[in-house]
Amino acid sequence: ESWEGGIKSTWMDGRILFNIVGYWYDWSNQPTNNFVTLVLDDDGDGVPNDNPNFRPVADSGSSKTYGFEIESAFVLSEGWTTNVNVTYNENEYKSFVPATASATTTLGQNVNIKGNRSTRFPKWSGNLSTEYTQSWVGDWDYYVRGDVLYNGKHVAGLTNLAIIDDYFLVNARVGIERENLRVEAFVKNVFDEDRWRAGSEFTDFSILDAPGVFDFTKIGVILIPQDKRTFGMRLSYGF
Repeated sequence: ESWEGGIKSTWMDGRILFNIVGYWYDWSNQPTNNFVTLVLDDDGDGVPNDNPNFRPVADSGSSKTYGFEIESAFVLSEGWTTNVNVTYNENEYKSFVPATASATTTLGQNVNIKGNRSTRFPKWSGNLSTEYTQSWVGDWDYYVRGDVLYNGKHVAGLTNLAIIDDYFLVNARVGIERENLRVEAFVKNVFDEDRWRAGSEFTDFSILDAPGVFDFTKIGVILIPQDKRTFGMRLSYGF
């Protein structure tokens, strides 16, 4: 069940654009892909296999989500434009029992994670971009642009045991262009932000209780680092 409503508007002869939308979702029997551990007797000798198998399944639970998104653009002066976007999201599971061996071993059998947040989705996020363009010499224009991205803190898995901190990324570029030719210098991650970009919960098979025996009950987090501060040049030609 879903509801959405919003407003789209322009002001001052199109120099200001402002859009806002709110949403609310209630999802019952929501499928979530997981896997369960199976100890099979493949050869029929009455003795389970030494190594367990795993099989994908679709767990189902229920959740609710609500929030809003704001999109705006401003013409501040001749050649100077700015965009601001903001997203707010609140969500939680109303009922969900994980089936993975790593989650049930960590939390306990048949534990309902009611109230937990969805993985990898921050409550707050947004971005700010501003660009200034003016004539230079002949038919050449020059431009300067800056972008700020904010990603709020978020959980890295259904168990909500690991949290990825929030971070800001700042990118900048300056260039010249004419018709279909552009020459640009850029810096990505200007302040060399080193907080983790993202993370995802997983079953860590690298932890072995015995040589050659996979253990599906250990839980871990895969972390993705930020790209380091990067300088560069870019040349583009359209035809």
